Order: sequence, then structure tokens, then C-alpha cells
Amino acid sequence: MKKNTTIRIAFVAAMLALGFVATSCTKEKNDPIDNNTPTQPTTAELLVGTWTSNANSYYEYCEEGNKERYPVPAGYTTVTFRADGTMTINGTEESGEPFTDEDIYTLSGDTLFFEGDMTIICELNERLLVIENRMIDDSLNYEIMHLEMDKRE
Repeated sequence: MKKNTTIRIAFVAAMLALGFVATSCTKEKNDPIDNNTPTQPTTAELLVGTWTSNANSYYEYCEEGNKERYPVPAGYTTVTFRADGTMTINGTEESGEPFTDEDIYTLSGDTLFFEGDMTIICELNERLLVIENRMIDDSLNYEIMHLEMDKRE
């Protein structure tokens, strides 16, 4: 009987030691974040900067079933987003006259709000911003502004 008791005590001691070793090696939830791990920039951080339209941009109109697409020349539009929520749009009117517009923007997820419109961010990274603004009326006529923009350094 003494032999069984000794074996049980040794077994319990071994299990306790194993449990102590296993728990001492795990990282606790309250451990500080490893500062060597790079963090991904947020949408707001990526958006800040100056963006210029590239040759893949276009406007598309559909009225009474007739669809037309017009390419937007590279450099036609430049947009600067600032961290304080202000923005500047530089572009060219259909008449060829240049224009500058100052506005305020808000960002909610992948949606930009400015000039009273809702614009969807289709793609955004350190080099490319793709946005689309779609307007549809009650007659199902629509207008799409599709801008692919390169970030200027």
C-alpha cells in the first residue's frame, strides 16, 4: 500500500510540475504588444495625401437606355485629402477651364462623403486609390464617375 501511495504522490507531483512548466511558457493576454510587429495603416491614414487621376479613369452616362463612356485623361483631376478632414479638388471643367474646390470630407468604412455625394472606395493602398460615385435617378438613368488615382510623392 505504501508503494501505491508513493507512486500516486510522484504522479501528482509530476503533473503539477508539467502544468507549471506549460503555463509559464504561454503568453498572457495582458502582455504588452510586440513593438517590432508592423501595423497596417488605416483607411484614413492611407487616404491622406495628393492623388492624381490616371488613364484608367472614366465617366459613364446612361440616359434612356443609351450608354456612353468617356475616358478621363491622366492628370485631369487632382485631389488632396488632409488628416483634418479638409480636401482640395483641382480639375478641368468640360469647357476646358481649370477649377479648384475646397471641401470637407468624412470617411465611414469604405465610403467617402463630400460635396453632398457618397463615393465608394473600391481600392486603396499606398500607391493607388480607386473611387466610384454612382448617381441613379427615378427613370433608371445613371452617371458613374470612376477615378483611378496615383499617389504623388
